[in-house]
Amino acid sequence: MALADFGGWGDVLCFPPMSDSHPATARRFMVLLHPCRPDFWATLSPEEQATIVVHYEHLEALQERGAVEFGGRAQDDSYGFLILTLDSEEAVREAFQDNPATTGGLLRLEIQPYQLALDDQPD
Repeated sequence: MALADFGGWGDVLCFPPMSDSHPATARRFMVLLHPCRPDFWATLSPEEQATIVVHYEHLEALQERGAVEFGGRAQDDSYGFLILTLDSEEAVREAFQDNPATTGGLLRLEIQPYQLALDDQPD
């Protein structure tokens, strides 16, 4: 599997909406993923491409657990983001502890608590 199989990074992080099955203790977190260099996505080495494939597999596993509400990237490729629903910031960090893109320094995590203020869902 190659990075090109995903149709570009913008298509990689588009997940369906969060379900209503989260426990009452769950909280939302915005996770920013900062690439290690400004031209990262344009200059991926074969080893970095392989690491990004595994990174995506980790994100798919989070999605299967119901933790990913949605995600995407900046148009200028300066960061990616996810909205995750987990119990704590520690749980968010644990979710990325086996992700080689973050543990290997290709992507730097920034985690912020997140509260939805507006959405397009009817009341």
